[in-house]
Amino acid sequence: MSQKDTPLSVSLRTLKSHSPALALSPPHTIGLALIAQLSKVSCLIHLCCAYIYKKLGNVCYDFMTNNIKGDSTSTSSRELMLWLQYEGGQHPIGWPKASATIDDLFGTSWELYEGVNNDTGITVSSMLPTTQFEGSFSGDLKDWLLALVALGKFTEDTYVNVGNAGTEFFYGNATMNATLALQIDIGSTSH
Repeated sequence: MSQKDTPLSVSLRTLKSHSPALALSPPHTIGLALIAQLSKVSCLIHLCCAYIYKKLGNVCYDFMTNNIKGDSTSTSSRELMLWLQYEGGQHPIGWPKASATIDDLFGTSWELYEGVNNDTGITVSSMLPTTQFEGSFSGDLKDWLLALVALGKFTEDTYVNVGNAGTEFFYGNATMNATLALQIDIGSTSH
């Protein structure tokens, strides 16, 4: 393999936070700039070994895509959120009308909610599970992205520019202790 075809792996990281938070406080996440075309990503394997989550927010993945390499802030970007668990009355942009249902992804069905974030002008596509993941999650996140490709939200030629995992506190006090492992393989198109 050439150097540019060498798989990129992200090692184990830990996110621990205990924070009194207001409704508009920033999310607590780990992540990185990926800047790779979806078609070049062979897998985005995530193992959330364990997390303890106590109410009033969500646990989610938050990725940014765009047809422009490296662009994650212009209005041509798309924010993709995969909510694993949520409590306390928080809802995604586009709530309460789901624009689509995706069956049998990571062992459950998902409702897709979409809308424009008025602060950024970026379209947000949030998927919420019909059965929430409580305490652990494991799966190839490329399957999530390909499900959105199948719905026509973008193509496999789009760039996955940023990948984050973490929590957004809704209001009040929330606690999240998580051990997150994320491995991203870029350079092989086999899946």
